[in-house]
Amino acid sequence: MNTLTGEAIVVHGCQLSPESQLTERGTARMESAISLWYEDVAPNIAITGGHSFTAANPPARSEALVMQEYAYEAGVPLTQLHVEDQSLDTVGNVLFTKTELAIPNDWERLVVVTSQLHLPRTLAIYEHIMGSDFSVQGSPSPEAEHGGAKAKIWEIIGNAMVKEVLRGTKPGDHEAVQERLFDLVPGYDPSSPASARRLALKSLTGLLKEK
Repeated sequence: MNTLTGEAIVVHGCQLSPESQLTERGTARMESAISLWYEDVAPNIAITGGHSFTAANPPARSEALVMQEYAYEAGVPLTQLHVEDQSLDTVGNVLFTKTELAIPNDWERLVVVTSQLHLPRTLAIYEHIMGSDFSVQGSPSPEAEHGGAKAKIWEIIGNAMVKEVLRGTKPGDHEAVQERLFDLVPGYDPSSPASARRLALKSLTGLLKEK
């Protein structure tokens, strides 16, 4: 029996193929979310993701729009599909899920779908950005079985970057998180000095200070 329940199933986007199509990983996430929707875990599916800020050549269409099309073709009505495609990283996924989807739709209970490897970090980000007024559960997608050494290294790097972006912000204060995000992560604010190199250096410095 599925114990998950909420007002929306939130799916995090992942990198598309060079032809702007879902990869095996993206398909696995959508299949997981669609299965939960058919099991009546939640009446809505929310999809978050523009493209990664690390992408050398951003796709012609956003991750979220491609994933929305996949869900629609699987039988989920457009009225129950909600898209956010401004985000360029996981912190952005969570921030804009809150400000663009959850708050406007009065959702307080979410079920988040992403990879097993990515899930602990993702849920920690949700807890910090969403604050105590929201309940968030996690559901891993089958892509977790394919996580290797490279994926684990990227997860360590990702954890360091997330710590740096959230540094000094209080739980639930999404405005402060957005200010840090736009200042540190490239692609959000054209006037910001943000760059991947600057973010990596600040993240490394922050880690060393913690030692």
